[in-house]
Amino acid sequence: MGYANQSHRIQQYANNFVDTSYVPNVLPFLFSASAANSYINLQSQDFIVGGGKKRTTQLNFFGPLCDVEGQCGQSLCATGDTIEPKEETFTITQCTSTKKFSLRLEDLRSIDYNQWDYNYVARTIVETAMPAARELLAEDMLTYLLAKVGVLPNGHSTDTLKLLNTQTGSVNPMGWLKLKKQFVDAKLRSNPYSLGGGSEIFALTQLQGSAGMNDDGVNTGAVQVPNLWYDEGMIGQIKGDTDNGNYVLAIDPRMIKVVSFIENAGIFRTDLDSINDIGKLFTGAQGHDFILGTYTDPQTGIIWDLNVNFEKCGTNNKPEWSFHLEHKWDIFVLPPNQCTIQGYNGVVLYRTCPETEQECPTGGVSPLSPASPTTYSATPNLAEIPTISQSTIGGVSNSQETPVTISTITDLVNYMNANYSAAIFSVNGSNIEYDGHVAIGASFNSGDYTLTFS
Repeated sequence: MGYANQSHRIQQYANNFVDTSYVPNVLPFLFSASAANSYINLQSQDFIVGGGKKRTTQLNFFGPLCDVEGQCGQSLCATGDTIEPKEETFTITQCTSTKKFSLRLEDLRSIDYNQWDYNYVARTIVETAMPAARELLAEDMLTYLLAKVGVLPNGHSTDTLKLLNTQTGSVNPMGWLKLKKQFVDAKLRSNPYSLGGGSEIFALTQLQGSAGMNDDGVNTGAVQVPNLWYDEGMIGQIKGDTDNGNYVLAIDPRMIKVVSFIENAGIFRTDLDSINDIGKLFTGAQGHDFILGTYTDPQTGIIWDLNVNFEKCGTNNKPEWSFHLEHKWDIFVLPPNQCTIQGYNGVVLYRTCPETEQECPTGGVSPLSPASPTTYSATPNLAEIPTISQSTIGGVSNSQETPVTISTITDLVNYMNANYSAAIFSVNGSNIEYDGHVAIGASFNSGDYTLTFS
């Protein structure tokens, strides 16, 4: 020990001081639902044309044919409705990043503990940051998905679920049957994947493994709610409503896909590519002073891009490391695959209403009848769209190898009905109208002309 440090205390080091195993349930909820989507094999590698090079990907499909009524005995010699495959393009657009961390060489000089090196310290910092980084990613993903919530099959934006009495613990099996019934009514065959917060959802996740009769004669062990995850109230935090009731997000797993992209790959990845190489930057190994690599979260398997820089003349002209993590991702809500209500996309939101004497949360009144649709209208300028080679209607993109000629407003209506199945468009004078619950926008020829309904 040097003379300058003779008055310092002998220091010990607390290994594994922070519990780094916490994983928000939002992440396994989303990844499990995405993995259950077996009818479309859209994967992360579909966006990669080479290491670190990202492109868009195109999905070709035949959408649902909702208007199929014909006449018996009709001739096959006459021209029928032309059915063309539709196209949808996807690209990865989202990114979640940690802040930049700095590690100064001088801060390590006086530590007496001798069973660590620079790699160990940097790895410990990253591991200690991972619980918060996972929660940040979960919040970003959930916020993004909540922005894509559609209407329920009855046309309402939300509904209430009475699941149990939080004071007595008595379970209401009809509450979850109501949710499942609405998915069945939407002509969906799969069990929904659900995520919710609050005491009701937590109790349901726990009671499923506890058999026995409660005071109301309900065998709580027989109340099975598959594919249910509990979160501590993140939905309420995102919605800015933490006091007036809890939420349940339910999705049809066939309607979403979670994908990611690694930027530090291929020729864009340095030879030193791990947090365990950080000490080599200090020693000047192989002439490197930065790292473009990856860090794999040991708890979730999520791969983060790792960016590290070693600055020889940092703070106070002393050496220091700076590093941060990035994860590039996206959640795709796929085109409608059912002839359902306009605005329904298989991603729906509910409010819970505990079975107590208190009133239901504001905004969570259970609807007694289907919501009345609104007539939306737009006036097109046909002179600006003589032909259509590409369109995006209500978020659904389509391309035509042979441009479609638009001579009359009826031609435009027929085109829109053929390429967007979630609404039925009609002509009213010089206007195009449809009845629905959500206003849509339409653009033609890659945005050269737009049509907005209101």
